[in-house]
Amino acid sequence: MTARKGIGARKMRADCKMNLLTPARRDAIFALAEKTPTEKLAQIIREKDGLKISATAVGNWLRAETIVRRAQTNLDVARRVIEAYKAGGDAGTVEEAIENLAKERALDVLAENADHEVVAALVRLVNEGRKIKLSERRVAVIERRAGMGEEPKDKRDPAKIREEINRMLGM
Repeated sequence: MTARKGIGARKMRADCKMNLLTPARRDAIFALAEKTPTEKLAQIIREKDGLKISATAVGNWLRAETIVRRAQTNLDVARRVIEAYKAGGDAGTVEEAIENLAKERALDVLAENADHEVVAALVRLVNEGRKIKLSERRVAVIERRAGMGEEPKDKRDPAKIREEINRMLGM
């Protein structure tokens, strides 16, 4: 009968080997990944860092790292929106920050995988927000104009008021 291996004796996942590197080295590899094919990048990591790692494991790490970095960026933007709101910013400031986040995300998606349908949907969303703002402004202008046409009752000529009352009563 063979002894069972303990949990600590389990083999490390290949893409988790990248976490053994220093944060500065991981940043350098992530930056290098933008202009280097994954297979070549895996070879560089094997030579420079001495890790036994495959191109698939490097690709998996890059995908996970991209998600983490994007989440961190989005978290930073959300913190800026909250800080602006707490600092007394009006609704316009918050809306502008959210609109900018949507624009940044659209550019990220386009740069990453050129998924034109997603980018088009995000652009439509931003444009719908702009249309709503314009409609709200138009309604406000119409309401103001409608309010200008009516005279306040206390400023009307008393003689005209008497004439209206008499006309209504049929006198």
